Amino acid sequence: MKEPDRRIYTQGQRAEKTAASTERILETTRTLVLDLGHVPGLDVVAAEAGVSVQTILRKFGSKEGLLRASAESAMARVSAERNAVTPGDVSEAIDNLLDHYDAWGDRSLRLLSLEGQGPTFATLLAGTRALHRAWVERAFGPQLAALALDIRGRRLAQLVALTDVYVWKLLHRDQGLDRVDTRTALTELIEAVLGTPGHPTGRSGGSS
Repeated sequence: MKEPDRRIYTQGQRAEKTAASTERILETTRTLVLDLGHVPGLDVVAAEAGVSVQTILRKFGSKEGLLRASAESAMARVSAERNAVTPGDVSEAIDNLLDHYDAWGDRSLRLLSLEGQGPTFATLLAGTRALHRAWVERAFGPQLAALALDIRGRRLAQLVALTDVYVWKLLHRDQGLDRVDTRTALTELIEAVLGTPGHPTGRSGGSS
C-alpha cells in the first residue's frame, strides 16, 4: 500500500492552521469593535487573538485592511442568517429579525455610533443598510408585489423603518416589552402597512 505523501499532509495542516488563525483574528477584531464601541490598536487585536502584530500586517496589510476584511466577513455571516426566510411569511420574517437583533442588536447600535470614523465604517454601514433593505424586499416581496405600484415604494420604505434596529430598541429596550410583546407589536405594525386581513390600508383602491 502506498504511503501517504507527508508533504501534502503537512501542507494541509499548515493551511488549516493558517485559516484558523485568520478567522480568529477576524472574529477578535469584530468582537472588540462591536463590544467596545471603538477601534482597537493592532497590538490589542494581536494580544487577544494570540498572534503577533507582524502576522496581522502580513495577512491584511494594514489596520484599515484588517477592519475591511473583518467587516466583509461579518456581512457575509449576517447575510446568510438574514436570508434564511421564506418570502411572504410574515411570522417567519419577524422571528428571523428578532433572532438577529437578540444576537446582534446591541452590537449594531454600537456600530452605528462609529459612523463617521473612516471610510471602512462608512462602507460597512452603507452595506448593512442595503442588506437590510434587500432583506425587507425578499421577506415581504409577495405582499409588496400585490400593492398598487404608486404606493409600493412608500410601503417598502415604511417596512425598512419599522424593522430597523432602532425600532427594536425602542420597543424592547426603552419601552420594556418582552420578546413576545415586541413580536406582537411588530406584527401589528407590519400587517397594517401591508394591508393584510384586518388592515385594509395600502391595497389597490384603498387608503394610502
